[in-house]
Order: sequence, then C-alpha cells, then structure tokens
Amino acid sequence: MRAARHEIYKRAAAEQQADALVLAPQADDRAETFLIRLLAGSGPTGLGGIRPAETFGGLTIVRPLLAIRREELRAWLRWRGVEWREDPSNASLETKRGWVRHALLPAIEAHIGLDPTGRIVRAAELIDDEAHALAEAAAMLLDRLRRPVPDPAKDRIDLADLLWRESGPLLRRQLLRQWLWELRSGPHPPGYEAVAEALAFAESARPGAELRTIEKIYIVHLKTGLMAFSGETAKAERAAAAKGGSPAPARKKRGRINEK
Repeated sequence: MRAARHEIYKRAAAEQQADALVLAPQADDRAETFLIRLLAGSGPTGLGGIRPAETFGGLTIVRPLLAIRREELRAWLRWRGVEWREDPSNASLETKRGWVRHALLPAIEAHIGLDPTGRIVRAAELIDDEAHALAEAAAMLLDRLRRPVPDPAKDRIDLADLLWRESGPLLRRQLLRQWLWELRSGPHPPGYEAVAEALAFAESARPGAELRTIEKIYIVHLKTGLMAFSGETAKAERAAAAKGGSPAPARKKRGRINEK
C-alpha cells in the first residue's frame, strides 16, 4: 500500500513538473500512526512515525502541519470558508485508524483524564531523533566495512574486518539493516524479517550462495564478505564478479546518511 502511494505521488509530481509535494497530516494523525505501528510491533524507525520531510526517488515530500491539531485546522478552514474532504473510512471502527481514533484514544483519555495526543507525539519525536542518530552512526561504521567492487556489482562489505568480527548480534543487525536500506534506495528501511534473513545468510551461507531480496537485489556470499548486485545482472555476471573475473576498474561505494 505504501509503495503504491509513493508511486502515485511520483506520477503526480512528474505530471506537474514538481520536485516537491506538500501533504497535510497533522498532530492527531501522527499520534494515531504511532499507536497503529506500536500495535503492529514496529521498531524505532516506524514508531518515529510521520516525518516533517523526506526525499525518495528525487521527490521531496513536506508535511508542514504536523504541529497543528485536527480541530485547530478545521476551525481555521471554517473561518476562511474553505471546504475539505473527509476520508469516510476513517469514521468506521472496522478500520485500524478509525478504531484508534474513535475508540482507543478516547478510552485512554477517559482513563487518564488527559488528552494523550500531545504526549504521544512528543514520544514519537524523541524516538525519531534517536532512530535518526542510530542510522547516522550505523552509516559511518558501515563505511569501514566497504571494499572496492568490480562492475557490475553495486557494493561489497567485508565480514572479515575486525569491526564486524567484534560486533555483537545487535550491532551486526544494525549494520546489515543500514546496508540493505542504502541498497534499496527508498525512504523506508527493510523490515525485521528481511534483516534477520540477511543476517542468517551472512553468518551461515556457503560461499557462492545467493540471497534475493524483496527489491530484487541479489546478495552473493564471498566467504569473507557480501557483494550486492541489481536484479538485472545476469547470474553468470554475478558469479564472475564474485570470483574476481573480468573486473572493471574498481570503485569504492560510499554510504549516504538519511537526512530528516
């Protein structure tokens, strides 16, 4: 669903020849999203929720209303005489967001005697800040594992490096998560299962084995490292590059730090 929505955004921006898109979620939406993702078992990046700005595929998405409450926005629109549209699904208790909005949040408020939205938004902001800092640190450490790659490989990391060998499972997971995130070139990181699969592959697969990710990226095990290829690369080309055959001049890939 999210990927389809992003494709719609990109098509709309291309049609309008725009390099930025402004969306209008507000504070209540952010609190609802936090609870929906919490109940889904999301990690820090997911719990950070809706971000003020992000860039993917050359398109910048900006959300300038995240600090404004829904009723404040509606009051301003009424004052200005501006009509708006409501998504009818959000009024139904049969949808996740509708249930959170009309059942869960009112129940929390009735129990604690306070509107919880501001507190939930503040928690989401703190978690997002810490998740961003963790991604920055992981990106810098990941650069220490990178090695030159021959064409047509996309990237390579060295599992024989002291940094990897002395890292515990949690740090190794963060490093692989960051690597997969950079390889997929999208605004959102890979999920827990995808990272767990990659970690098991890195630690136990035989040399020459391949792992195909959901984004159709192929990862080849090199015994002392991992090499990544795009899905368009033929198997014979992957095998030759992994064995060091017919390499083009080596190039070193640098990581990117995902900015807010």
